[in-house]
Amino acid sequence: MTITHAQNILGRRDRNGFLLIEALVALVIVTSVFGLLIYILGRVDNIGTWFKRGENEELTIVGKYKLVNEYKGKYKNISVIKRISEHGSIGKKICPYNLVQLNTSNFDITHAGHIRIIDVASSTEITFIRNIKNNIYVGLDSSSSTDPDMLVFQKQTILSRLNPGQDTDISKDESIYSLDSGPGTRSAIVAGNTLFVLMSGTTEHVRAFTFSSAGLPQYMWSYKLPVSGVVAKSFAFDPLTHKIIIGLEKNNVHELFSIRIGTNGEVGAIESREVGGSVNYLFTLDKYVYVLNTLDPEVLIHKTDTLEHIGGYDAPGAVGNGKRLDYLSGGLVFGRTIYGNEISFVSSTSTSPATSTASSSGMLELDEFWGEKIKASIDDIVAIDGGFITLSTKAGGQVDLYSYIGGDNNPEFDSVRSFNLSYGRGTDLFCDTDYLYITARYEPVFYILPIK
Repeated sequence: MTITHAQNILGRRDRNGFLLIEALVALVIVTSVFGLLIYILGRVDNIGTWFKRGENEELTIVGKYKLVNEYKGKYKNISVIKRISEHGSIGKKICPYNLVQLNTSNFDITHAGHIRIIDVASSTEITFIRNIKNNIYVGLDSSSSTDPDMLVFQKQTILSRLNPGQDTDISKDESIYSLDSGPGTRSAIVAGNTLFVLMSGTTEHVRAFTFSSAGLPQYMWSYKLPVSGVVAKSFAFDPLTHKIIIGLEKNNVHELFSIRIGTNGEVGAIESREVGGSVNYLFTLDKYVYVLNTLDPEVLIHKTDTLEHIGGYDAPGAVGNGKRLDYLSGGLVFGRTIYGNEISFVSSTSTSPATSTASSSGMLELDEFWGEKIKASIDDIVAIDGGFITLSTKAGGQVDLYSYIGGDNNPEFDSVRSFNLSYGRGTDLFCDTDYLYITARYEPVFYILPIK
């Protein structure tokens, strides 16, 4: 999937009041029905129509947000409205929402239930929430070696006790699964029937689980990087190369590793690269991994197969760490620590990262097409059709819903709803078909907000 210049991905109206892209999208749909079914395999779901050719999937979005890329394949002169495919942001960021489908009146802390795990250390951090087969997986990182590192609760058990705007206590003994490996967890990725969990210690870095028919985790293998004493901060899974990419804290070796691991835990080729600073976040899209680090440039772009460095994004100013990134139809929503525009929409002036000559050095460079200074750091971003949701340090801990509001050449966004978190700063956003989940940073608490 290609990230293209923002001005090339916005439709223009003709004198009859129609967007050219609307006519082309209609042509695609009609032609696919009457003549191209032999080439296009399509399916319709709750967020639009996917057209599939080979391993490339594109989504025709029916909605207000019309950032458009040209499709460079056998279908000449056909443009489509693009949405992130399953090749990017595996297991976390694919939120099945369109902005117009959301019940924005519910986007308020008074509608969110607070779930507190009462029998773990009070400073325990909940690192991730995932909904897998109607079970809620909760990752923890505790200072106590006796506390669990992952708990699994039945979703219905939690929802039945949810009290909007109030605390609900739950015991770890009410879980249907508990993992206590010692080091704690940082993040989790669901890829097919595999759950990858990033560990926070130095004795192992990744654990892999499959799922039983009841949706419970079944241990497969664990893996430790061949470097002593290093701590992992983020990871990503690339479905095209079947590699796990791990970002580390600053160390004396390398901060970026790529490992191919088989279903039985057998380790294949290992690649590694020096980043310079600590890796805050990794994001995969097509054949590339975006590395957000603590130094300039804040975003580095590497190929996932070789980890070859091909470009990046240097945000304005000499300070500010890259924190979060997500794909939003034609570009990337980028969040950073406090300085300059902490939220921005960036895109490329080149049509292909692999062949870009956007700079004199031949490296791909991303440019900012929209930005907003909120005077706070971004902790997480989730893109939805028509906008995105941010988790920031503003007012001690704030969630904002941003909507696309127009722009002929450059897209523009505005915060249309926001609320402050009851327990201060958060760590992670996750969504399923009906709920937005938010984890607290310094308390064993997570929020559940119905937003449909």
